[in-house]
Amino acid sequence: MSATNGSPVEPEGFYEPLWSIEDICLYMKRSTGHVSSLVKSPGFPNPVTQGVRYRRWNPSSVRAFLAQPIPVTPIERIARVIPINYEPQCSQPA
Repeated sequence: MSATNGSPVEPEGFYEPLWSIEDICLYMKRSTGHVSSLVKSPGFPNPVTQGVRYRRWNPSSVRAFLAQPIPVTPIERIARVIPINYEPQCSQPA
């Protein structure tokens, strides 16, 4: 069953098991190292369980985080890195 916007509708009282890092890896199709660094990034949902070894996350909050658009670097910041009047130095044969 789907809602009018195309997203699946969860029945009342629906229980979804918590996700481990391995579950997030399977969902994202990424390596454990990539996901391990991602869960440490700012804005990633906090784990529901305490501790370092058996952390678990709420799947709906992880999906919501991953659905957010990635911020794009404004062109003004790029212009500060590469000056507008930059001319490459080419070595010409004498």
